[in-house]
This record gives sequence, structure tokens and C-alpha cells, in this order.
Amino acid sequence: MGRRGFTTLELLVVLALMALFLLAAMPALVRFYQTYQLRTAASQVQIHMRLARYLAVKQKTPYRVRIFPETDGAAPNSYVVERLDGSGWTPLPAYRFSFARGGIRILEGSVVEVRFDTFGGATTIGGSGAGLIFLQGRYRLAEIAVSPAGAIEITER
Repeated sequence: MGRRGFTTLELLVVLALMALFLLAAMPALVRFYQTYQLRTAASQVQIHMRLARYLAVKQKTPYRVRIFPETDGAAPNSYVVERLDGSGWTPLPAYRFSFARGGIRILEGSVVEVRFDTFGGATTIGGSGAGLIFLQGRYRLAEIAVSPAGAIEITER
């Protein structure tokens, strides 16, 4: 009679080989995940800026996105969308975001405010003057560029 199945030793060898392959692939998986986090964060900022621009044009009232870099004492690594009304700038509660837990940092030198007028144009305040917001992941940097016409583009380095 032929034997059926595998011996315990054969199963242990296969499990050990699988563990070695997983261990070898781990650094690449971690790097991929952290790059994914950075891309997601940059896309999120871009989407909310486009939303602020859209609402400014649609509602015919200025909107802005305030950015708090990692060195901000009150709300580091966060941003908020605000609308200009009769009493000044009012934050939209549903549009307050923080990267505090995700390992993403908003670097010093980033624009601290992007204002959108009722025609969709953008004015940037603070930062290096080039209209750039810098997001730093563990291995990569993302630059979000805001043009005076209101275009918002992401570049990764």
C-alpha cells in the first residue's frame, strides 16, 4: 500500500521556506505600504483643495485651506477647509484633517494658506513663495503645487 499525505518533517520544511520568503519580502512590502500612505495623503489634500475651489465658484464666496505644518504647536500636521462669511472665516467641521497618526508630515516651508476666489483663482500665503505644500513620508516626498489659476498638481520625489 502506498502512503498518503505528508510527514511532519516535510510540512515543517515547507513552512520554514514560506517564512523565509515572507521575511525576505517584508522590507519591500513595508516600503510599498508607506509609499501608498504618502500618495493617499497627497491625493486627499488635492481633492479637498479642489472641493474648496469648486465651492468658492459655485457658492460665489471665497474659501480657503489652512495648512498647519509639523512645527505648528496647536494642530501639527493637519489642515482645514474654511469659508468666508459675515463673521469671518468659518471652519467646515467635516473638513478638518490630521496626519498625526499616519506617519505623514507636512514640512516647514509649505504654504500655510491657499485662498480660492469666486472665479476659481488661487492665492497662496506663506511658505517658499512657489505655492508648494510638502508632504514627507518615510522614504519619499510629495509636492503639491497650487497655481494662481487654481490648478493643483502632485509631484513625487
